[in-house]
Amino acid sequence: MGHSVEFYDYSTKVSKDEIFADMDEIVIYNGDDEGHTGLNQKIRFYDKVCLDTREEAKNFIEKHDKGWYDQLAVKYKDCGPVNSKKLIDLKRQYDTTIEKIKKSKGFYFANHKSKLITCKNCESKLAVSFLNTNNCPVCRKDLRPETEQARIDGLYKKKETLENRIQEEEQKLKKKQAKKGKEMWLVKIEYHC
Repeated sequence: MGHSVEFYDYSTKVSKDEIFADMDEIVIYNGDDEGHTGLNQKIRFYDKVCLDTREEAKNFIEKHDKGWYDQLAVKYKDCGPVNSKKLIDLKRQYDTTIEKIKKSKGFYFANHKSKLITCKNCESKLAVSFLNTNNCPVCRKDLRPETEQARIDGLYKKKETLENRIQEEEQKLKKKQAKKGKEMWLVKIEYHC
């Protein structure tokens, strides 16, 4: 038993009756209703609204959702994948940052010259040859130098910043290209499963 909220995209050329029939079939197939009755109410179509992006449409639906298994749909402009030199550069920086984060998860002391290291937290002397983790086996604190930990924290902050900048750039490009996009319905259904 669970609760499912799902979003589907349809061309505005598809009739509302066809969309309802598709959504109803999904609920009959996936829902846990004993009688498998389908949607509990009609889909509210916002005909007079057409938003620039799918994300705006999703936000619109979330704002106008009355709750309690409400079904609604709103139009948006689908301009397909967007790209620009700036976006490509941001994605390249993001990929490079992800690679650095992956490398930082490896065993830091693999090529360490000293045979012993001292945990700065509990002051235990640890033989590097017996370690296979970056954490102290006694107190579980990170054994890596503070500068390395700060570098890794910086990588995670950079990743988050790049994610936000990529999302902003994509939204900006989608808004700019929305005039050329084809109209689509974003349909939200909610049912018990």
